[in-house]
Amino acid sequence: MIAQIEIATWNVLHRIHAENWGEAQAQAFPLEAARTTAIATRVAKELASRCEAVCLQEVSGDQLAMLRMALPGAFFYELRYPRVPKLKSGAESPLVESTEHLVTIAARGSERLAAAAFASDPGKGFLSVALPSGFVVVNTHVSFGPRAQKQIDEIVTHAKTHPGQVVIAGDFNASVADASALLGPEFTIVPLRQPALPTRPRAPGHEKSSTIDHAFVWRAAPVDAEVLDGEGLSDHNPVVAGVQYSQ
Repeated sequence: MIAQIEIATWNVLHRIHAENWGEAQAQAFPLEAARTTAIATRVAKELASRCEAVCLQEVSGDQLAMLRMALPGAFFYELRYPRVPKLKSGAESPLVESTEHLVTIAARGSERLAAAAFASDPGKGFLSVALPSGFVVVNTHVSFGPRAQKQIDEIVTHAKTHPGQVVIAGDFNASVADASALLGPEFTIVPLRQPALPTRPRAPGHEKSSTIDHAFVWRAAPVDAEVLDGEGLSDHNPVVAGVQYSQ
């Protein structure tokens, strides 16, 4: 029997990174609590309600607390990075809890398998969770540039220790072609349903790709992925990927 699940991924933008990089969200939301509340509401109503797993990147401690309030019955799995973001200005943090996390919200009966920050970047890493369906979902945030290959190799090695289907979803900081090359031919991307919004909107002519959030599958069949309008809450838009598998 063929079944289908949906997996969501969304880089929700840590407030300290927004301030340090001059992202529009820092100006649009002078009160961070308003933004974290709006993100938590969207995750609860639009992602967690339809997806078997929701993979979130750049989750601040404040954002995580708000997510737990919005989803009191949900199962949360997290990786707290050893690096704690700090404002470049040296000013006091606008957050109560400035820690940064990878967070996966999954269905009842899931199990945390592994989590690790990358040795080459203590603010990036991966978190894997086994779902009741038999899928292993690997949530990841990969560095931009030359550090990416060794990080991806670590993820691939972990993924291949599991005999069943695997989904790797997250912010790869790389285009479709580059992310596919990093993972290798055994992993198949879940293609975006066209026309698609950019997953990481940028100004026209920007040198970096505007599609850097992806879902890849191993031993499963990709259907397609939908990019949702993040409504300016983050510098990324949410992505919901559909995957088919044999029960």
